[in-house]
Amino acid sequence: MANASGQPFKALDLTSRMALKDEARQQKLKETILQSHKELAEQKAMLKQKQREEALQARKEAKEINDKVREWKASEKAKKLAKSEKMQKLKKEREERLKLMQQKKAKEREEQRNFEREIKKKNQMELKKEHIKTIQAKKAAKERILKTKADNAKQLRIKADQKKKEMQEDERMRKAYNKLLEEKERKKKEEKQARLERIKNIMKAQEKHHAARSAASAKEEARVEAERVAQVKKREKEELMRQEKARLNAVQMQRDLERQLNRKNKAIRKQHMKQLEQDKSDLAKLKQEIRNEQINDRRKIRTGKLAYKTALSEQIRARKIAKMKEVQQMERGRFWMKSVVKPPKGQSMIH
Repeated sequence: MANASGQPFKALDLTSRMALKDEARQQKLKETILQSHKELAEQKAMLKQKQREEALQARKEAKEINDKVREWKASEKAKKLAKSEKMQKLKKEREERLKLMQQKKAKEREEQRNFEREIKKKNQMELKKEHIKTIQAKKAAKERILKTKADNAKQLRIKADQKKKEMQEDERMRKAYNKLLEEKERKKKEEKQARLERIKNIMKAQEKHHAARSAASAKEEARVEAERVAQVKKREKEELMRQEKARLNAVQMQRDLERQLNRKNKAIRKQHMKQLEQDKSDLAKLKQEIRNEQINDRRKIRTGKLAYKTALSEQIRARKIAKMKEVQQMERGRFWMKSVVKPPKGQSMIH
């Protein structure tokens, strides 16, 4: 019971107030714990929903990335196929161009051989004609020489016949004169000496006349023979000069033809070398373009792979960060739950 000062009753009131406060605090703590459990459940549900959405989003993004990668690979494969087809087409075109070039070269070589054959045949025909002309000229010269010799022999025979006739005539005249002298000797003996002297003078004159005529005839024959020899030598010299001129003309023609052929061959060779250099430069440019395209393709592949890896690493890092945040939130919730004041033994937090 309480004394006059009323202390026991005061202590009871204090205990009841403390019990009430403790009960109120426990009720509040219970509500707080229930609220925290509810919030944790909501957070877990939201986290699961978020994780599910993120997983769906990640799968969707991964699918999109895979689709893009598949499309990119398909496009790259199509590009490579198109490039290979282009290369095959270019290779085929180059082979056809080389084949056409070889056919053109073979045709040009055949034309050149035909041209050289025709030129050679033409030169042979011209040389044959010149040879025939030379033979004909030599034959004509021989015929002229033989004709001249025959004419000279005929002239000599005619002159010999004339000389023989003159000698026969002289002999006849001499015989007639001797006969006349014999007849006159029988007639006139006293004029014998005078007649003899006259006959001697006549004989001397005739001998001088015959000697002069013989010398003139020999001189004329020598002159005719010298003229004939000079004409023959002149004709032979002219024939040799004509043959030498024909030979020089043939040699000059051959040199001109060889020079033309050399110029033509040089031009053809230069054109072929220029075409080969152009083909080499085109092939080098094509190889460089293909090499650059391959380098660009490899660079694109590396860039795509790097972007894909970067995106995947960013997604993984974001997921790890989100998971770490969730773990930290869970740890903070657990720590807060553990840090709550526990009720004394034998008392429950929930009445």
